Amino acid sequence: MNRPPVAIYSLLTLLLGMLLQGQALAVTVCKDGTCDHTSIKSALLDTNHKGENVIITKPGLYEESGLTIGGTSQGGPRILMSQSNDPEGTIIDASGSDSAVVSCLILSTIRGITLRGGIGGVRLCAGGGSTLDNVIIENNIANGEGGGLQASWGPMTVINSTFRDNRATSGGAISMNAQSTLTIKDSTFENNKAVGDGSRARGGAIAVSGLVSMLIENTDILGNQVTSPLRSSGGGIKAGSTTILNDVNLLNNSVFATSGISEGGGIYKTKETSSGPVLEINGGSISGNEANTGGGIWVGINANLNLFGGSVTGNNARNGVAGSSGGGIFCASSDGKSIAAGHISVNTPDQVVGCGVPETGTTRTTADNEDSGTEKDPVNTYTGELFQQYDPDINLGGPMPLYFARYYASGFEQVGIFAHMGDNWRHNFDWSLLLIGSNINIVNHRGRTIQFTWNGAKWNLAGKTDVVYQLSENAGIYTLLDPRSQRFYVFNIPGNLTSISDGKGNIHSLIYNTGRLSQVADGLGRVLNLSYADSSHLTSVNDGLGRSVIYSGR
Repeated sequence: MNRPPVAIYSLLTLLLGMLLQGQALAVTVCKDGTCDHTSIKSALLDTNHKGENVIITKPGLYEESGLTIGGTSQGGPRILMSQSNDPEGTIIDASGSDSAVVSCLILSTIRGITLRGGIGGVRLCAGGGSTLDNVIIENNIANGEGGGLQASWGPMTVINSTFRDNRATSGGAISMNAQSTLTIKDSTFENNKAVGDGSRARGGAIAVSGLVSMLIENTDILGNQVTSPLRSSGGGIKAGSTTILNDVNLLNNSVFATSGISEGGGIYKTKETSSGPVLEINGGSISGNEANTGGGIWVGINANLNLFGGSVTGNNARNGVAGSSGGGIFCASSDGKSIAAGHISVNTPDQVVGCGVPETGTTRTTADNEDSGTEKDPVNTYTGELFQQYDPDINLGGPMPLYFARYYASGFEQVGIFAHMGDNWRHNFDWSLLLIGSNINIVNHRGRTIQFTWNGAKWNLAGKTDVVYQLSENAGIYTLLDPRSQRFYVFNIPGNLTSISDGKGNIHSLIYNTGRLSQVADGLGRVLNLSYADSSHLTSVNDGLGRSVIYSGR
């Protein structure tokens, strides 16, 4: 994973900015007695500096615990940060104490510091709205939930941080239970554990429940574990409400139950609200995870799954264990499940179970039945589907015209075709490739499913053969030839469309950011830029020259 470089914050720049905003100067802490305070706790409690909202610590080891950061008693939100923004050099160690390192964090930020050795790392208190930025939280053990971070309030943001070797019964690194949001970006979760002593344990790295919506981007979740006598779930993540994973790698996480059920080696997703919350995956790798059921991913009844790209490979639903299935993905029901793009293979004992992946020969939409009749709006007389191809919203021209156009079909959601434009909408770059074992499904921008099977030497067209599509493969790159348009469509291993060409030297290149299409360029100066809300819905398209189209709704 490529992360942004860690910024080295300039103390002078920070203080100048504060002065320009009319804020007080910072309070300083160091061990050698040359600062305002020699301990962080005394700086936080100093009534002479109440309201000064930045506390800067010089590098060193601070053996402290039970810190309260923020709140009305301290004059409101605060920032606790290291002078160097290097968490390896500034450490708060609570070893030997009987409390968390930070027992109460309220509307505040911790930056560039290591927090370790506590009965829990950080506890978020009423008021929420806090941030952990470039911190290391390690070797904390909670008696209940959230070994590294426990939050019953929110929202909570984690940026460019590392959680490692923490332990709890639920959420070895993070546990959150609130009607709020958890946002995690550019971070690492490694070797955290959820251990149940008598009943259930869940979320080796992260466990959320209730109405917590979660967005995770550019993050590695590695080697976390859940163990319990009776039931264990979510070796990497236990998700509750809407969960969006953009370029997240879940590798070598595991779930064990000594005499019961273990589910979701990488991710365990249940329905915890009445709305059927979504697990959406855009890019990333889910590999080497292990459970009895759902080695890579386990998705419950009425919980929706949208897999828009990425790889699910080398996961294991343990052979020989009663009820083991879904080595790659296990769905307790097929309702609301959409596996649109990705590479799903080499999972044991099987690839996908119960998720409603289209079988060879399935015809589902108007684009699958182009020879059927239409009436009025238009409505397909065979499928009963209302459909419409719209004129381009933006057309930049060119030798192979670069444009953005929408397509609507009322049956997409019913048959499990979803995209970032919202329910039943797609656009002309919405193509995807799904590899499951020896079968490939390609879905084009109008929802037609083009199916191929591997015969040991080449990919053969299967299902509908009214259009003689051809597919070739070279080192994990797949090229589809559409004989009608004479266009070549190239896909990568995660199943994303990466280029369109006409065989005459003209090419449209597609670029992805956090697993979602962000730009299309023709190499001649014409560019389309795509923007998204945190919910992953497409919100705008612009040409970089001032022209843009705004999209709203779902």
